[in-house]
Amino acid sequence: MKQANLIGPAGLISMEDGEAVEIVQDAVVRDGKMTSILAMGGGHSCNTEHMITEGPIIGFWENYCRYLGLTSERAE
Repeated sequence: MKQANLIGPAGLISMEDGEAVEIVQDAVVRDGKMTSILAMGGGHSCNTEHMITEGPIIGFWENYCRYLGLTSERAE
């Protein structure tokens, strides 16, 4: 069976995963107007042999920022 990320609108999600997301959301909202940063892996997008990766998300945000003219030295 090919690996696939089953979380999201078209996939499946376990109760534990849903609870973890809710805990993180509550922690971010709790601080009101303070700044919160949720960082995922970072780096640049790259090709892999499997689908369990942050690569597509990183690639999306790299191109989105480039489209808006928000590239930084780190993103280059």
